[in-house]
Amino acid sequence: MKRFYCFLCAMLLALSCMATGVSFASMTGLSVEELTDGSDAVVQGKVERLMPRWSDDGKKIITTAYIRVSEVVRGTNLYKGGQGALMQVEYEGGEIGDIGYKRADVSALTLSDEVFVFVKAGSIDQGQEPRSQQDRLGKKAVGLEVAHTIVGLGQGIYKVDSDGMARKNDFSIIAGHEKVQSSLPVKQLKDIVKGVK
Repeated sequence: MKRFYCFLCAMLLALSCMATGVSFASMTGLSVEELTDGSDAVVQGKVERLMPRWSDDGKKIITTAYIRVSEVVRGTNLYKGGQGALMQVEYEGGEIGDIGYKRADVSALTLSDEVFVFVKAGSIDQGQEPRSQQDRLGKKAVGLEVAHTIVGLGQGIYKVDSDGMARKNDFSIIAGHEKVQSSLPVKQLKDIVKGVK
């Protein structure tokens, strides 16, 4: 009988963790140089659209952010969209109806955010078509077929303030904290990125 209660408690705990839709993680800190090295492109732009969808396995929500590129800071030969193009960036997390999913190591974007992002070509659900009609129409309407993911998860996004400062959201780092530049002027951030060989 005691085993049954232990099993029942363990199952209830597991179900309650799954129901919250929160993923816990700690990261190793990455410097701007390390983020740049791991990126195919580094761009600055404004978030124009957010489209959440269920992952192909139906276990998590993936949000596609459409970012209007104001500057390709690095990777112009790899990212051919250029200034004024819409870049499609995917990350885990978001809300669909009354259901929300958030990862502790991913910074969610919001509409009209001015952002500085380090991206790598590739979709979270590699090679899969979006599942909903709305996603297909949205993709077709903006003419995008190549998705990008964020390098370093939450570390690969800086939100740009009206005062010209680029700031990262808070997240937990287990090692390498001294390398992380969480707040710096946009011009300095661009200079560091451009200086990486």
